[in-house]
Amino acid sequence: MMAATKFTLKREYTGDRQLDSMQQARNDIAGSLNNCPFVQGVLVSVSFTALTAKVITHSLGAPAACFVVRESYGGLQNAAQISESADQSGFDVNNQLRLVAAQSCTVDLWFYPRASKQIDTATGQST
Repeated sequence: MMAATKFTLKREYTGDRQLDSMQQARNDIAGSLNNCPFVQGVLVSVSFTALTAKVITHSLGAPAACFVVRESYGGLQNAAQISESADQSGFDVNNQLRLVAAQSCTVDLWFYPRASKQIDTATGQST
């Protein structure tokens, strides 16, 4: 299962100042949400075998991070402990990520574009 999100809204000029203002406000909100990296993600269902690295295709076109949305379903009741594999070579890093699970499990993972800048928490400056 893979699902992408993006809010797209059309604006129709009505001639009514209040309605046009409401549409503009709605579009401004949608634009802000679209700029949030979490919203620009995809949901991918994955089954893991314990301690076996697996390359997952997310097709975001940029390096990605992920978090578990739903874990341990499909009859497998193991807790999902997912992490990036130490070996992140040999695949398209803009569209794939190699992950490993401590236990066999089936999970839904939300992939989102990794931040392009890091903030130093001590100084508040970007690096």
